[in-house]
Amino acid sequence: MPTQAPPRQFYTILGLQSLASPSDISSAYRHLSLRTPAPADIHEAYLVLSDPQRKAVYDQYGTEGLREGVPAHEGYAGYKGGWTYHGRDNDVFKEFHGGNNTFAGTVLKRLVEQMSD
Repeated sequence: MPTQAPPRQFYTILGLQSLASPSDISSAYRHLSLRTPAPADIHEAYLVLSDPQRKAVYDQYGTEGLREGVPAHEGYAGYKGGWTYHGRDNDVFKEFHGGNNTFAGTVLKRLVEQMSD
């Protein structure tokens, strides 16, 4: 079991402090993921920090805790571990933005607005 808190590299990757809110995490990811090309570590950082359970494990035990797990103890059910970033950056991007085309959602929204006028 890991014994030290990790360096905050996922926070650094997204340009955030360790006390970042969920909306801060989403906003940072949105901004960075629209870069061409967005590095894979941005997607991994978002997947870890946007999930409350993974974020809590990462904050206390680092990436080792995510991958190896954390034993249960009083007041904590434990974390089974085995989490590994799948490396499918496009899937993360599509899930967050709603499609492959970074501007498709905006264009579709404008078309719908124009049609309803």
